[in-house]
Amino acid sequence: LLDCSGARHVYLQNACRRQGIVYGNNNQVITAYMSIMKRQSKDKIGLPPPAVKPIDLTVIERWQIQTCEERKYLFSFQGQRKGDLRKALLQFQQYDDMYISVRSQSRYVRDLVKGANDTFDYKGNMKNSYFGGAPRGDNLFSYRFSEILSAGTIPVVYADDWLLPFNEHVVNWTNCAIVIPESQVNKTREILLAIPDDVRCNMQKCALEVWDRYIADRAGWVQGLVRSAISTKDVNR
Repeated sequence: LLDCSGARHVYLQNACRRQGIVYGNNNQVITAYMSIMKRQSKDKIGLPPPAVKPIDLTVIERWQIQTCEERKYLFSFQGQRKGDLRKALLQFQQYDDMYISVRSQSRYVRDLVKGANDTFDYKGNMKNSYFGGAPRGDNLFSYRFSEILSAGTIPVVYADDWLLPFNEHVVNWTNCAIVIPESQVNKTREILLAIPDDVRCNMQKCALEVWDRYIADRAGWVQGLVRSAISTKDVNR
């Protein structure tokens, strides 16, 4: 398993660049990318970003997702003040059903260290949201993507041409996530309100199922990557 997740080590960069030549005919090697554009990936297998702050749901909270219980927020986003995408989300602070909190890096990082208090109730707000924002940061991916799934919340991805985790033969992301072009971030509320309640509920169920099956632990990662590799090989026959 070759993890081409954007590490800056020269040997890994070279291995990932050459993988089509060196490993192209080797069916014992899977190459996965965490931060790469679709058009740059030869085998089209994405790697899920690890959840820095995964959200543990109680049995009751899981049942509430299955029974389509109401949540307080249509959409929420909490994160560092980085880039125009995140600043653009601030326009939605005017709506009571959209929770937006963009903070400085120092305040954000203090809440991430081991044993730190969840000062800004990140987990509580995520569990009370139907949709969670996952705008790109320094890379195409966002760690928040996986954290959103762990809450049974639907990721809203703003990362043009990002290769989503695994492939379409393993996870049909149109059933579990919303992908909005970066140029249409201003239309976020309009797009989300147009989704029927029953469709939204099924997407929440799908999001939690994908988290449980493929992203919650490394065993799930491997299972998803192997299934992706097998399906890719079958398609290329």
